Amino acid sequence: MALKIIRKTVNTDSEKILVTGLITSDKFIKSVEPHLKSNLTLLKTSYARMVSSWCLDFYNKYKVAPKKNIQQIYEDKKLELEEDTLEIISELLAGLSKNYEREKNFNEEYAIDQALNYLNLNDLERLENEIREARHKNQIEKAKGLIEKYKKIEKPTQEFIDAFEDIDKVIEYINHEVEGIYTFPGVLGELLGPFDRGNLIAVAAPAKRGKTFWLIELAIRLCMASLRVFYFSLEMTEKEMFIRIQQNVLGELKYLNRSKVDEIKIPYFEEDEEKEGKFNIKYREVEKEGLTNTKIRKKAKHIITLSRSGRLRACCVPNSSMGVEQIYDAMQTEIIKNNFIPDVVVIDYADIIKPSFKTEHRNQIDHTWRYLRRMAGEMHCLFITASHCNKKTLEKDIKQGDLSEDSRKLNHVSLMWALNQNEKDRELGVMRASVLASRFDDFYLGREAIITQNLAIGKPFLDSRWKSDVLNYRKK
Repeated sequence: MALKIIRKTVNTDSEKILVTGLITSDKFIKSVEPHLKSNLTLLKTSYARMVSSWCLDFYNKYKVAPKKNIQQIYEDKKLELEEDTLEIISELLAGLSKNYEREKNFNEEYAIDQALNYLNLNDLERLENEIREARHKNQIEKAKGLIEKYKKIEKPTQEFIDAFEDIDKVIEYINHEVEGIYTFPGVLGELLGPFDRGNLIAVAAPAKRGKTFWLIELAIRLCMASLRVFYFSLEMTEKEMFIRIQQNVLGELKYLNRSKVDEIKIPYFEEDEEKEGKFNIKYREVEKEGLTNTKIRKKAKHIITLSRSGRLRACCVPNSSMGVEQIYDAMQTEIIKNNFIPDVVVIDYADIIKPSFKTEHRNQIDHTWRYLRRMAGEMHCLFITASHCNKKTLEKDIKQGDLSEDSRKLNHVSLMWALNQNEKDRELGVMRASVLASRFDDFYLGREAIITQNLAIGKPFLDSRWKSDVLNYRKK
């Protein structure tokens, strides 16, 4: 009966996140174990205390998180459990099947921060109750002693690393920097480099050049890389957004359930017969009928299988109706409510986020981009957005000074790249990408990748080659 009361009065969502981390992540359990092992009473639910004790016992014996072994532990222990507790733990473990293999991509640092914050809040509540009790009993010295003994639960202090003696650790960092969490295939990947947690990256283009197509492309690719993605659309309706997403994954026209078939011209690169390593842009005709309910359902099941633990959760809000603080709050709600700790946050797009305060517009823009950079670091997530460029870039290539409103955006990004397209490019079915700013590599604006695309079927990126290697582009 007591357990039923707890289920009514205690929000267990934070404890589900904590227990999930203990089960699935070696780094998480190593970080949280010192604070939890002697004080499981900081957890408010009996099921969380029980499963946590199983995980800690396993860790103390084997020095790793139990992962799939938790199922066997549960089977061994379940005869000792009361029916209500058995039901809750069974439901929790059933929902973890997608998480056991997720340690490589699991956002451990943010999950640890969330868990320690939760433990601190509960510890403060315990301290408050003990002080109140001592005060009511007029035990002033005891109350003062409780305050003096209190220590905040914190992550271990950052250690210094010797650049030459701790060479294994140095190599680990270097290898992670090279890999990141995602890199585009081919030449575009060489141009832009790897994307990683804590980065704020952006794509820059004038109006109607496909920024949203690119943000959707990235969101889907990152989901397919078994990462968890939040997508905020500040421009489109839900209908428009989900049509574009389905167009991209199916490579189809946006028309729904029609009988007519159109022929679409798809550009591709073909190596030149005479010049090795050089390419020509060719085209193939492909019949497209548009989206159908059957195709959408079938592809969704296929993507769920291929993406494994990757997920794409999207929401639409009206232009300029949500500020950066509200975006953060919305994510926190989803994190706590559905145990959805993100790896990637895509915002379409930063320039139309509601200002946080009244001041000169360029300073509002600067604050927004600065805040996004801060969130990327604090949440240990990759943040992706877009920047508008001025009207001049409709007819000329984008330079660093062409960003709309405030060029200080460049100070806050880890990477920003430009989408350039003139009449010749549109005729060929290509776009040119160049780097405007990068914290990691030397770059120059003249280094361009030619990208084949077809936006009619939702595909902003099909393939890429260096501009200097595309022969019939140079001849035009």
